[in-house]
Amino acid sequence: MYNVLFGQYAVKKVPVGHNPVWLLRMLEEVHTLEQFQHPNVISYKHAWLENHQVSKFGPEVPVLFILMEFASGGTLDAYLCPEEIQETAPTPTRSARRQRMQQQQQQQRRYLSEDRIWSMFVDVVRGIHHLHEHGLLHRDLKPNNLLLRLSEQSNESPPCVMISDFGESALLSRQGDQSLRSGNTGTLEYMAPELLQTTGGEYTSLHTKASDVWSLGLVLFYLCFSALPFRENMDVDRLRDEILQTRVL
Repeated sequence: MYNVLFGQYAVKKVPVGHNPVWLLRMLEEVHTLEQFQHPNVISYKHAWLENHQVSKFGPEVPVLFILMEFASGGTLDAYLCPEEIQETAPTPTRSARRQRMQQQQQQQRRYLSEDRIWSMFVDVVRGIHHLHEHGLLHRDLKPNNLLLRLSEQSNESPPCVMISDFGESALLSRQGDQSLRSGNTGTLEYMAPELLQTTGGEYTSLHTKASDVWSLGLVLFYLCFSALPFRENMDVDRLRDEILQTRVL
């Protein structure tokens, strides 16, 4: 047997069970993303279906395996906040515990130079532009969904940023078919205010290119400050109210 190295790849596992509609949707997503060849969009290489035991306590179920480009630098979120914050001793009150965690976060955050901020942000802009040009909305753009490819030439060079995780993405051509939203698509901190507006308990706006660009703006803020601009980020209702009160100058 020959020991031949073909490269490093990542494998995403999506349990599809015996739901043909879900399987078809995932296969369509893979087929669509295989066509996106861009240095700032994670590339999908291959996909196959086989039975797999997802949990050691459960039976084998049909699972879609997706072979993807490997990102050597991890996520942008982990890059800016490299150390996991842990509680080392009990704190008497919730507010004191929260204050201590925020102080730890402040100390552990990585702050980027202006040149590096612009280099990484332009990577994301190019990736989003490519997706929009081909009729695809990401709908969940955030640092955890931005992967980094480290430079092989120099550790001092800015990593290349690649957009990943298209589980919430949608084709613009199909947006009109979705007259109602459940509100579960996307991540609250990065959602545009119009996506949170409701009438009679129903969401009134669909995702658009503009809502992706709003998320893009928050990614830029995060690149600059390693944090988001909201004061309330641990209370969902207060955070929602703060986003709804946001005005674009």
